[in-house]
Amino acid sequence: MNPQQARALIAETFPKPFDKGRFHQFVKELLNGFNEEKAQQMAIPEPFAKNVRSCIRLGTYESPDRELVDVLIVHITEPWKLERTRTALRDFVAHKLKRRDS
Repeated sequence: MNPQQARALIAETFPKPFDKGRFHQFVKELLNGFNEEKAQQMAIPEPFAKNVRSCIRLGTYESPDRELVDVLIVHITEPWKLERTRTALRDFVAHKLKRRDS
């Protein structure tokens, strides 16, 4: 992808309301070798249910150093909570990492 195409993709993805398809395309273009085999809906543990409505793993990226990165879409229960629930979202992701959900 050339720089002009990259700028167009960013302009198409981020200034607009969230769209799973657009975001998915952005991730596939950004991360070479993005693996979608583990894409799935993920369960929300009860302690996080008041802030997190749903979580979807789009897939996993493996870096050249063999580090794994899951790309998640996390839907919160109320849009206004985004600013107020950053700690809860961080704790939710930490919980997933500790469990090594695969």
